[in-house]
Amino acid sequence: KGVIWYYNHCDFVTAPSRTVLEEMAANGFVKPHQVVSNQIDLEIFKPDVNLDIKKIKAEFGVSSAAIVYAGRLGQEKNIDVVIRAAALVKQRLPDARLAIAGHGSAEPGLKKLVHELRLEENVKFLGTLSQADLARLYRASEIFTIASTSESQSMVLLQAMACGLPVIGANWRALPEYINQRNGFLFKPYD
Repeated sequence: KGVIWYYNHCDFVTAPSRTVLEEMAANGFVKPHQVVSNQIDLEIFKPDVNLDIKKIKAEFGVSSAAIVYAGRLGQEKNIDVVIRAAALVKQRLPDARLAIAGHGSAEPGLKKLVHELRLEENVKFLGTLSQADLARLYRASEIFTIASTSESQSMVLLQAMACGLPVIGANWRALPEYINQRNGFLFKPYD
């Protein structure tokens, strides 16, 4: 309620998604407002047909069926769901590779899960990448995925889409504002 009290004293409020503003309105927010997206650098995050994709795939250790997740490795990001999905994908596409770019407190548990599911050859932890390297990884991948249930807007989702990747994401909070039938697929959270 303190947050709503504060924002109701502002002349104008912006938020990165409609979902955030709707949640605020449901809790008593009444001031003028508008969705204003966070910015991404379209000079870095864009399709690039001049890259040697095979070379980049080899550099990152991904296959011709590369799936990528990028971002903080936190519990609320539900990366365990993505790893469990990778095990199912492996049954149909044994060469599929999940590249995970980022770091965070959930990383040790995620690595343990990869070991338990015997996915060491199919899941690569790349650590935190520079924006330029992250854009190269996106371009060398076939799909971006995000299972988070905490997004008010996902910068990495926007970056991946700007590089031309189709996306698979949880049907939760702001993600459905960006993922639709033209650019990807939504799934039930935690499924």
